[in-house]
Amino acid sequence: MFSSTRTLLKAIKYQNLLNINQIILNQVKNRSYCQQITTLNKETSQLKTTQPGTEISSDKSFIEPLDATSNIIDVSTFTLTPEEESKIHQYDRASEKSVLEPSDEDVSHVTPILPATQTFARYANHSTTIQKLADLGVHLYRWEDNDKVMNLIVNLDYETQLKKYIMFFHETVGVPLDDLGPMLSKCPFLLEQKLDTMKARIEYLKGKKFQDSAIAQIIAKHPKWLQYRVEQIDERLGFFQQSFHLTGDEVRALCAQLPKLITHKKTQLLEVSFSVQEEMGFEKKEMKRMLLAHPRLWTQGTRCYN
Repeated sequence: MFSSTRTLLKAIKYQNLLNINQIILNQVKNRSYCQQITTLNKETSQLKTTQPGTEISSDKSFIEPLDATSNIIDVSTFTLTPEEESKIHQYDRASEKSVLEPSDEDVSHVTPILPATQTFARYANHSTTIQKLADLGVHLYRWEDNDKVMNLIVNLDYETQLKKYIMFFHETVGVPLDDLGPMLSKCPFLLEQKLDTMKARIEYLKGKKFQDSAIAQIIAKHPKWLQYRVEQIDERLGFFQQSFHLTGDEVRALCAQLPKLITHKKTQLLEVSFSVQEEMGFEKKEMKRMLLAHPRLWTQGTRCYN
């Protein structure tokens, strides 16, 4: 009885495989078995079909009651033919096929989902973007501990995105190809800036009479300039011109010599100026000459003078 029941359950499981349209159970004398079928019929009668406009009848189940015209399958005598058993066996073997078995299918493109902390080397064979950045001399290893940069670079398409940035930096800004790698190594987030926005910032510098060579030098040395709004850069240039009584040419020369000084923390700039003038006793003209000759003094902090 139990062996036949297991066989029937197997037939139900592989009903589609064996092309069995409907299985009708014979009534059995086992009371608990009949109760299980009755319970299952009640639960099924409450379900609604997924087809719109149709419902399962409340008095009919997929396990139909016995009637005089039905083809009866007796639970106690049900068996599968050898052909059906072979078909089920082959299906199970195909479903459980070992990954170690030989296969002619090319799966070289299948790779595991890599965490953001993995090295770029894992992507190099399949990513044109990574290959082109490496060709430019970008120090990719600097970015591997930064999840945000990793996600940015891995999802960057070369033809539709990266190529446009390279052309902008080289042709519009004038950064030499040899300097593009080190420049992007310092500031990869330029690759998420809008090109139109960066173009407007370059046009601002040209409007302030910066030479093309000076603009290229500024961006190559300190690419974060392109992350600052025009209003911020304009305010900083005005700060240096007024604080140190600089001419326009002197401001432009200072920017080209040490561009990161312009975006340095203003509080530290004021502290150094106070230390040089008030504590060391230098006059404003002397402080101006010091700034133009040795601008790095203003990026060291007052601790260097204590």
